[in-house]
Parts: sequence; C-alpha cells; structure tokens
Amino acid sequence: MIGFIGFGRMGSALAQGALDAGVAVPSQVVVFDPNPAMGRLAKKRRIHLAAQAQDVVAKSDIVFLCVKPQVMREVVLSLKQKLSLVDRKKCFVSIAAGIPIKNLETWLGKHVSVFRVMPNTPALLKAGMSAMSRGTFANSVQEKKVLRILSAVGRVCVVPEASMNAVTAVSGSGPAYVFYLAEALIQAAQQQGLRSEVARMLVHQTVYGAGLMLAKRPEAAEELRRQVTSPGGTTEAAIAVFENKNLKKGIQEGVRQATRRAAELAKKINRSLI
Repeated sequence: MIGFIGFGRMGSALAQGALDAGVAVPSQVVVFDPNPAMGRLAKKRRIHLAAQAQDVVAKSDIVFLCVKPQVMREVVLSLKQKLSLVDRKKCFVSIAAGIPIKNLETWLGKHVSVFRVMPNTPALLKAGMSAMSRGTFANSVQEKKVLRILSAVGRVCVVPEASMNAVTAVSGSGPAYVFYLAEALIQAAQQQGLRSEVARMLVHQTVYGAGLMLAKRPEAAEELRRQVTSPGGTTEAAIAVFENKNLKKGIQEGVRQATRRAAELAKKINRSLI
C-alpha cells in the first residue's frame, strides 16, 4: 500500500502518477487530508480516504508526507505513537522543503526509514524533475520502490542531502525561470508588432519544442544552441546582445542567491520547529 498524508497538488499528482503508471491500483492507495475538497477528490478517483493520518501509517508500506514544512513536526509526532505498533520496514518520504532527514528520523524514532524529495510543479503533467536523498536507515529495496513512484511523474535523480539547497534553486525554482523567459519573449514579440495571441502561441510552442529537444536529443545545450546560431544571422545578433548584457552571469548569480536563500529558509523553518 502507498499512503499520502496531504493530498494537495503534489500529493495528488504523485498518487495519480502511480496509478496511471500501474505502480498501484486505487485499492492500494490510501490518503488523508483535513481539507474536505481533497477528500472528495480522493473519493472521485476511487482512492481510499482514511479518517486520520495514523490510519495511513497503519495501512501503508510507503508513506508520503506531503504537508507544509511549518506543520511537519506536529504531523510526524502525531504519527509516532502509531508507528511504534507497526512494522519497522515502513518508510516515509518527505517532500517538504527545508526539513532535513535527521530531523525526520529524530521525530519518527530510531531506525525508521526516511527519504527526502524535492519535486517540481511539472510533475502535475508527468513532466517533473525530482531529486531524492536517502536516510541513514533506508535500504535499497525501499529506494527502488520510491524511485518507481517518482518516475511515474517525470525524471528523478539521487543526490547527497547536502545538495538539496542547490537542487531547490535549480529545478525546484527552475520552472519559474523558464516562465520568466517566456514572459519576456512574449512582451518582446508584441513590441515587434505581433498580436498577443500569436506571440503567446509562438513562445509557448517554441519553449515546449526546445525543451523536448533538450530531453530527447543527445547533444548538450551548448551544441544545440550553436546549431541554431548561423554566423552573421539573426540568432547570432540576439546572442551578442545577451552576452553584452551578461545575461548568463545574471542567471548564474540568480541561482547562487536562490541557493543561499534556500539555506536561510531551511534554518528559519527548523528554528521554528525546535
């Protein structure tokens, strides 16, 4: 059984991905969410709705903790009493930003298997990018099961937990950077006289197609860019402006600042949970 405590956008996306990929059938998924609307969504998908979070733990081999970081400690401690009565082979998967594995292991008790995951919003369309770190007591069998579920909503990589702040800055926040670029391109297209609906279509499909090329073609991003950039052509004229404006350095500095901010927020969250 796969359990979800919290059935918001990401929790429901992971559950539906597991169902669509054949990792589980509805009778093998159990969820708890205090929001009645989320409960209705679970019932609509023929997923079992638990009366309380502890019931999810009792019935599941893998429990996804899909709650906000600010309430994670409270939720996890409420599970601990129930956990003492169940098989220690269960594992917990946290998707909460900023909560380190050692905290989860401390709150859950000795020798409990924990994984920490940073997903991103394209998981809602099964095009996500998730990074996962494995806790001290988790084993390779559990890891394979969790990877299979995460793979149902996109791609997944395993990283040391120390890299999670950088992951947050790159792939966690990354969709917003792409949307920002799309926003700028749409505005630029309109400035050149294109109607708004045409500008949106041109930019949306171009971003989509370029993303597919990055995902499907073997060439590196630099090589794909060179293939489009003919000497003396239009692309080269635009790239020259970008280079003159130090756009690449600006992006690198932005990611550096996002990584720093992720570390600051993690410290702030964990101070509030002590």
